[in-house]
Amino acid sequence: MIGRFIVEGDALLVPARAAYLLDPILHIERERLRLRGHDQQIDAVLAGWRELSLRFERETLGTPSGTALADGVRAGALWTTTEVAERAGVSKRAVRKAVADGRIVGALFAGRWSFAPADVAAFLARRAA
Repeated sequence: MIGRFIVEGDALLVPARAAYLLDPILHIERERLRLRGHDQQIDAVLAGWRELSLRFERETLGTPSGTALADGVRAGALWTTTEVAERAGVSKRAVRKAVADGRIVGALFAGRWSFAPADVAAFLARRAA
């Protein structure tokens, strides 16, 4: 055990708050996208890290579901590719390309992209500028 963190064998248990705070510093999603396909274990760890970070943001820091973040973007639940595409006025393929290009941060879970409300708001704001 290191401080409050648990090291077990060759694994480290990362608290959700730490994952959330380190996510933007370490650019977890960008690195996961850059490294995808090279090592399944690394991809799984980075995807899990991002999921944990998004869950912490949604459950601890998020605004109540149904409220607006900016320009009609609802807070609370994660957005789907279809929802982002409809709101941005582009195709689902264009949203997936934006993810690949790093213009919007998304998390791939079970073969489907999910987007945090704050990331959707930032993407739409950049598109409007």
